Amino acid sequence: MASDSPAEQVRYLASLLAGTSIGLLELTTAEGSFRLLRDGLSSAISPMVAPMVAPKGTPGGDDVCAPTVGVFRHAHPLQQAPLAPPGQQVQAGDPLGLMQIGSLLLAVQAPRDGVVDSVLAADGAMVGFGTPVVRLR
Repeated sequence: MASDSPAEQVRYLASLLAGTSIGLLELTTAEGSFRLLRDGLSSAISPMVAPMVAPKGTPGGDDVCAPTVGVFRHAHPLQQAPLAPPGQQVQAGDPLGLMQIGSLLLAVQAPRDGVVDSVLAADGAMVGFGTPVVRLR
């Protein structure tokens, strides 16, 4: 499967999911994220692709987007200091914030090296998949 095109890989994953009761599969890589979603009225599975970084040309820098639906947190619930305040230098993979889904915490990671320009989502705000939460410059 490693030499297959991305479209062939998605079709392969969809065929594996077709025989299950899984309604949504979301995969995230360094290049972005995609979802396979089962239509509630049929067994059809359709891919939904969404980038983890807003398109180039965003005024002031690149917007880093929420990798999932949840509550955006600037800091870990057991700490007061924000993970990446404005002005902080970050490297690719560094945590910029957290997505809280119930008791689960998922890191929102920097997709590239840069400086945190601003935090776009309020601490404790409910955000959707793909919502810009942090701007890098």
